[in-house]
Amino acid sequence: MNRKRKFSKPFDICHSIMYNEFPEEYLEEIGVPGKFVKKINRRVHLKNGTDGVMDSAFILDPDNEILFERVAACVEHISIPIGDVKLFKLGDYDIQLVADEHLPTFLVVASHHTRDKSLDTLIRSPSDITRPYFLDLSLENICERLNRLKKIINNNQHLSVKNALNLGIIPLYAPRKHAIHITKEVVELYLKTVDDLDEKMEYCLYSVLSILTDAYFEDEKEY
Repeated sequence: MNRKRKFSKPFDICHSIMYNEFPEEYLEEIGVPGKFVKKINRRVHLKNGTDGVMDSAFILDPDNEILFERVAACVEHISIPIGDVKLFKLGDYDIQLVADEHLPTFLVVASHHTRDKSLDTLIRSPSDITRPYFLDLSLENICERLNRLKKIINNNQHLSVKNALNLGIIPLYAPRKHAIHITKEVVELYLKTVDDLDEKMEYCLYSVLSILTDAYFEDEKEY
């Protein structure tokens, strides 16, 4: 019998913790293009008559590579591929961002799942199309982050804010079948460097890792 988890929606919570504490650095480190400006309203009026909440919503200035003007953006963390229900909800987010900010929109999906596993285009009319931008958070990307972090910590080098956030990003976006092994490695790295973290970062990462270990491990004695 599976034990009762301490947290509902643990992955959304972890995304929100890092975004709320370090919005600019977190978004940049997971690969969101553009320049973070400010947080904006996350509440959404859904077409089914209920209200919803985006995982994160903000204004981005252009980077002149992917974004060429200021946009109203959101990042949605997903732990399963996008189906009809989620795609239509993203469409509602798109409409809400336009209504609130009167700007072009940019919807971003953050997940270990690749675009090819999800429904990725919602066409409401020939000129009204929602097509989310998928970040590269594949297993290869996560392993590269982990190896880079190991070198920094094992060489006793200073961790920047973005480097430190990878202690949360790596286990959060690890594919589920690799998550336990990767999380164990990350916790060991965290324990090696925790004394060098400032109080805000230590609390942020402790919270994220506590939630993820509860989510991934079946037996509490494993951690």
